[in-house]
Amino acid sequence: MLREAAQLNMIASAIQEATTLGASGEDLAKLTLLNKTLENKINLPGTKAQLKPGFTKGKLPPGTHRKLEKLQLVFKWGGEVGWQTLP
Repeated sequence: MLREAAQLNMIASAIQEATTLGASGEDLAKLTLLNKTLENKINLPGTKAQLKPGFTKGKLPPGTHRKLEKLQLVFKWGGEVGWQTLP
């Protein structure tokens, strides 16, 4: 779970790098939306991100490692209640 502003900024940097490395089509659209959302929500209390890796399934020969097939990013914000005294 990534909660610190510096950690979230690292995600923003990775998104920027992915777009400059040639992301296109649906991937580019998703990255652009994620980047805009992150820019707008990064300073809100309770903003956090969780990385969920997806590895190859099935039985592997001994000594081999599973390959990363996909990486899911779960992004949440909010969660703190703000109180205000009314006159």
